[in-house]
Amino acid sequence: MFAQADGGFDSHTLRHGGIEQWWLTSLENWGPQGHVGSNPSSSAFASLKLGYGGYCPPERKRAWCGNVVHMKIVSWNVNGIRSIFKTTFRDWLASENPDVVCLQEIKADTASLTEEITQIDGYFAYFNPGLKKGHSGVAIYSKVEPVSVERKLGIPRFDAEGRCLKLTFRDFALLNFYMPNGGRFKDDMPYKLDVYTQLFPVLKELSGQETVLAGDFNIAHTELDLYYPKQNEDNTMFTPKEREQISTLINLGYVDTFRCKHPQQKAYTWWSYAYNSRQNDIGWRIDYVFVSKPLEKLIVDSFTQREIVGSDHGPYVVVLAKSFDTKTPPVYKKTQIQDSLFS
Repeated sequence: MFAQADGGFDSHTLRHGGIEQWWLTSLENWGPQGHVGSNPSSSAFASLKLGYGGYCPPERKRAWCGNVVHMKIVSWNVNGIRSIFKTTFRDWLASENPDVVCLQEIKADTASLTEEITQIDGYFAYFNPGLKKGHSGVAIYSKVEPVSVERKLGIPRFDAEGRCLKLTFRDFALLNFYMPNGGRFKDDMPYKLDVYTQLFPVLKELSGQETVLAGDFNIAHTELDLYYPKQNEDNTMFTPKEREQISTLINLGYVDTFRCKHPQQKAYTWWSYAYNSRQNDIGWRIDYVFVSKPLEKLIVDSFTQREIVGSDHGPYVVVLAKSFDTKTPPVYKKTQIQDSLFS
């Protein structure tokens, strides 16, 4: 059902190959007192209140100690990729040092994807911007070059809005979604539910393989996933019909990586800009990373990052006891020219 498609941009056309090697992340990369991939006195730590983003508490470090290798995957609705690059993204990326970053709601057309955004040393970059300027769109930064990139699901409106990006690697598939919201007055609810209905057969087919589903699903699944469940029972993102979609996804064989590690914890990924919601942690958990059953045993850690600002969403981080097989990530030069926008 997925198809190779025009309309997306990737950075591999800008580079000149690489040397094949095994890329493994080990605990030798831990810095002083558990800082990952960056000196705690660096500008990243000076300019951001990172919390779990840049510091690994002793209890978390102990939890990782048995894993010689790990893969860190992040899902983050940035609510505009250009604005996030002007604020927190670069410092956050340097300090968090993720292997894969799935971004949603990038709100950028191809003309807005400048070199600063498309060419980040150490990462291959893939984009699926929506056709309507300033709306939707998704992106993935990966330290590994995938075997294939797919951008169309076969749902005309969904595809035109740039809401999905699938990367297939040597031994697993990664899908990044920005699912429809449904609308405050539910005017788009039929569209939202129809997308889920059409998506489920595709995901069922992938559920027996090693598959990762990341993104903004625009649904809080249970009462643990929002601060005011009773007051929102008939509101968009928490109606019974919407919640059923996440239940169906789990019944297809996918594991909510946050609930796997934190069965009863209340933690959120989105906060309204009104009423000091973020400051008071009055939020919703609508951003997820699901993994198929074959990957469940590899879930090492998962956590939200309310303290990382720049969007009304915070990053959601998952760590898997899994390594990447990769070519050397690209190092870009200022003289390189963006000679091909779409593949």
